[in-house]
Amino acid sequence: MLAHRQSAAARYAALRGLPMSGQPCSLMPDDGQVLTPEVAAFGDQVTEVLARTLGSDLVGMYFVGCVAFGRYVPGESDVDIAAGSESPLTEAQKHRVASAIVEVSGVCPAW
Repeated sequence: MLAHRQSAAARYAALRGLPMSGQPCSLMPDDGQVLTPEVAAFGDQVTEVLARTLGSDLVGMYFVGCVAFGRYVPGESDVDIAAGSESPLTEAQKHRVASAIVEVSGVCPAW
């Protein structure tokens, strides 16, 4: 399973043209077909706060739901995000992640 995570991280880095350094990437890959600029910017901000909070434990951050399926409607749809961690989070980490997400939720295009 770890090899799968590493290859996913390597693919992520390659999509963004970033070196694979073992550190989480701070930008979301975008194929130009699904994300609006506002959703992409929000994804970048969420990824950045998760990377600051979890460090190298962050495996990835992914859009799910309507954004992932290309059905996002500005002003109507919500923005669903899932993130993966290398190891289970402690209660303290869970609280830090929740606080970090609240930090950027005000710029969520779904609000």
